[in-house]
Amino acid sequence: MLQLKELAMGALLHDIGKLGAPEVQEGRMHHSWRGFDLLKNKREYSLLIAHVAFQHHEAIDGSGAPRG
Repeated sequence: MLQLKELAMGALLHDIGKLGAPEVQEGRMHHSWRGFDLLKNKREYSLLIAHVAFQHHEAIDGSGAPRG
């Protein structure tokens, strides 16, 4: 049940990296990286929540962003 709550929280916060900085699609400037960096350093949030924000543009076939 805890993981389901963390998944839901990650879904709610998935675009938090868009706050404050202009979007650049390449490299570590992608909002997924910024959201991950922000969330992983907050004690209130688990690493699972940070990974949801990081991977929400990835696709099953390996394409997508930020890793592609």
